[in-house]
Amino acid sequence: MLIWKIVFWVTTALILFAVFTLPFAYIFPEAEDIAALTIQILGQFCIYGYAYQKAVGTKNIAIAAFLLNLGLSIYSLIDAAPLLLEIKETWEIIAAIAAISIAVALLIPLYRYSFKSEHIWGHAA
Repeated sequence: MLIWKIVFWVTTALILFAVFTLPFAYIFPEAEDIAALTIQILGQFCIYGYAYQKAVGTKNIAIAAFLLNLGLSIYSLIDAAPLLLEIKETWEIIAAIAAISIAVALLIPLYRYSFKSEHIWGHAA
């Protein structure tokens, strides 16, 4: 679980950075950016719960957080597809593969927490 604790703290730092810089990124932040950040924060609770083996909220909320984050990942990939199709350099291919791999890896604790952690949810009841 140590790796997921590290992932939790690194992603928490990145999300806090995003929260604090969002007002300065645009004159008026777009609703899409605020919604994505909200979904990511909801997912952080699940990553915390999985890393520290604690029930946070309910199992239904965890499932909703997983599905929302999965939807956000798919939406982001579709949104970036035109840029991915224009890739010509090797380093750009490596960066795209790394970004997709990180997005998929961040869904792992959300999935395990939502669907494969009955021992956590059993103690919470």
